[in-house]
Amino acid sequence: MTSKNQLTNILICTIIRNQEKTIKKWHSQIKQLVKQNKVIKFGVSVYENDSSDKTKELLKKLSFKFVKKHTITSENINTKFFGSVSKAERLINLSNARNICIIQAIHKDKYDYIIFIEPDIKYNVKRMSKLINKVIKSDYNFDIVSPVSLNSNNHFYDKWATRKNKFTEYWYPKEFKQGLIKLYSTFSCFCIYNAKPIYKGLTFAPYNPRLKKYDCDTAVICENFQSKGYTNIFMDTDYFVLHPDRPTKSILNNKQIRRLYDYLIHIIFYKLRKVN
Repeated sequence: MTSKNQLTNILICTIIRNQEKTIKKWHSQIKQLVKQNKVIKFGVSVYENDSSDKTKELLKKLSFKFVKKHTITSENINTKFFGSVSKAERLINLSNARNICIIQAIHKDKYDYIIFIEPDIKYNVKRMSKLINKVIKSDYNFDIVSPVSLNSNNHFYDKWATRKNKFTEYWYPKEFKQGLIKLYSTFSCFCIYNAKPIYKGLTFAPYNPRLKKYDCDTAVICENFQSKGYTNIFMDTDYFVLHPDRPTKSILNNKQIRRLYDYLIHIIFYKLRKVN
């Protein structure tokens, strides 16, 4: 929370790779987000690496004049592209990219909050503006807040990063009409972080020392917040973003079947199979 008379400074961070089909929509959404919140001072930080499509060329053509401060880095460092898998190398690459995205901007300016926005999601800009303002204007000191992430069939999307407590690695709400839900970790592809712990050195990381294994980097940063007493971590189920994840078989559109399918996938990939 910032003082009512104090201008809030927010850094929008995005890591991007092989997103030629979504980059224009992502840019349009963050531009609208900034323009709808004139009382907030926004900065933008983007980190792109190793795209093999037209993402690099498209990124160069985009204008970020709608914010006073922006940092855009595009480089080739020969990292492997994995897609959505739990390989240790992928987790290392992701956490490194997110940390670079933050560090390249926060050493230049001071921010109150950092929002990570994935480049391939869709959301109602007015609704997300309300969520941002709910966080920054509340008398409650939020540390991490996310909306709900849904796929194209309205099934919960970001299950690996969402944890009810430190004993459950795999959790998601059964219904989305509960308002704020206190969690152990969350991300949901659009996540608002209190910047203070990050300035103190807390980072995204690929390895979870408590669980003694490689883990979801967006869950590990929540672990890091928790370990330092920043425990006010919530998902606000009054707000949602859409991720273009489509089940390939129509039978998975049934919610009960989809929940069973998701759970079995979790057992196969995150319980029986070690992350390597």
